[in-house]
Amino acid sequence: MEAAHDSSRAGAAQHASAAQSLARILREHRDIQRNASPHWTAAPLSLEEPREWHFTLRGPPDSPFEGGLYHGRIVLPKNYPFAPPSLMLLTRNGRFDICLSASSHHPELWQPAWGIRTLLDALCAFFPTPAQGALHALEASEKDRRQMALESASWVCPVCKRPNRQLVEEGCAAPTDTLPELPEQLKAQAMLAKKGDSQKQVGNPAVVAAPAAPTPNISENRNIDSNASSGSHRSSTPSTARAAQESPSSRRPGRPLQRIPFLSHLFDLPSNRTEFLIAWADLMLLLLLLASLLLLGDLLLQPPRLSLLHPSPTLSS
Repeated sequence: MEAAHDSSRAGAAQHASAAQSLARILREHRDIQRNASPHWTAAPLSLEEPREWHFTLRGPPDSPFEGGLYHGRIVLPKNYPFAPPSLMLLTRNGRFDICLSASSHHPELWQPAWGIRTLLDALCAFFPTPAQGALHALEASEKDRRQMALESASWVCPVCKRPNRQLVEEGCAAPTDTLPELPEQLKAQAMLAKKGDSQKQVGNPAVVAAPAAPTPNISENRNIDSNASSGSHRSSTPSTARAAQESPSSRRPGRPLQRIPFLSHLFDLPSNRTEFLIAWADLMLLLLLLASLLLLGDLLLQPPRLSLLHPSPTLSS
């Protein structure tokens, strides 16, 4: 009996955790819709199952990737944001193959306060940094990278069914030189990567630096499952990482990191069908969470007890 109640409690807690994760993902989607980035665009393939996202980002200016539009895929785990998402680049770029510091390949660096916006801002920041021999990093020539950037604008995702150029025009804010602000941990990694590259080039400009600081890698995989779930996708463009690469004294002030609102959207009236569905889903998930908490509280305050069966007294004749 006790085992059954323990199983019931574990199931209720797991269900509540999944509901919280889903609500967090929908909030991030709504925030990205309302505050589009000038560097990238991203959206889930389906609002009914929003754990798979596609994104498109702009190549950083003043780099071999300038003018490039790079498409990728993000998969969110069931316990997101307490576990990091995985990220893959699907467009050939000559820089990343697999892995990013803020991805599932380095879970020890992930923080639950980060989100999809942080992940894509970090990707933009690390794009122009040297590969430095990191795992799965690519060391393509500048000529090849510029050629890939030219070809990337017309690349068509087999799931989204639209070229990168169209996805950026539909989902991205107007281009700007304002740079995204990264969390201190990611900013330090980008600065160390750039510093190591500069020190190496002082001794030999033809050699690419390989400092000890870990560099992110991102997956470049052009084969997507064409049977993946279809849905609306608004891609986005990447930010340049010059702010993360320059010294704090010379860096131009960038746009502050926009934190994801957790409760403010509950007091806004939905303005379209998508926002109404998200608000309705938030309400249902909140009610489900409250019901789960009440059930757990009742089980803790009044745990079930087994009653012993006593034999009835024998009637004497």
